[in-house]
Amino acid sequence: MKAGSTPRHDGDRPDDEAPPGESAADAATAPPAASKPGETGALSRRGAAAAISERDAEIERLVAERRAADDRAQAHQQRLAAVEAEQAAASQAVLAEIGDDREFARLQDARLRNRTLSYEEDERLDRMIAARETAHVYWQLAERGHKTGVARLVADKVDQHGLDRAVAFGSDLPALLDHAVAVTEARVRSEQSERIKELEKELQGFKTRAAANGRSAPLVGGSSAGSGPAGRMPEDGSSPLDWFRAGAREREASLTKRR
Repeated sequence: MKAGSTPRHDGDRPDDEAPPGESAADAATAPPAASKPGETGALSRRGAAAAISERDAEIERLVAERRAADDRAQAHQQRLAAVEAEQAAASQAVLAEIGDDREFARLQDARLRNRTLSYEEDERLDRMIAARETAHVYWQLAERGHKTGVARLVADKVDQHGLDRAVAFGSDLPALLDHAVAVTEARVRSEQSERIKELEKELQGFKTRAAANGRSAPLVGGSSAGSGPAGRMPEDGSSPLDWFRAGAREREASLTKRR
């Protein structure tokens, strides 16, 4: 018992006698225990608190960015709504000055027929005429700008597909469509003709090579071998008599060589 007991120094105190909080402070300041390979050491209380604080700061930053993005989107929607409201008000004002077509026709007809108009009706008709003349100018400018944009796009397509500019810009829509179809069909026929010529040329080459490969080589035998048609083997599909004669010539040439 005495050998197995550990002597206690005077400065050492048992855990029961240690003041409260001393063990927690020692645990916070003590270095982390060595972990085994492949294991992650446990965080101390101070390290865990720091990690939690970093996560909270990251979350607050992301929340602030999201709120800022929402505020920007809301401000954009408000500006858009304001612009649309201004446009609607301007349109209503212009339409109010232009007036209703039936009212304009009634007042103008009364003036042309020298019918009596009140001062308000006479002033109303003058404002409507001025507003319609101004609107007509703006409509012409808008239509001209639209036609210019369309013409630019059409010119690009005309150059891309090889169409005639005179037909494209000097004809109505049905004539332009007929011209585009005719040009496309002519291009397709030309491409098909070129392809047919290429295929015919390739086919002729195949026939030439096939004919060259189908010819039989002259018999081996030096000067004793036959020459010309008589010295060649029959072609494929020849009659049995032709093969018999060829065999007889080959045997005769072989006997002549042995002699």
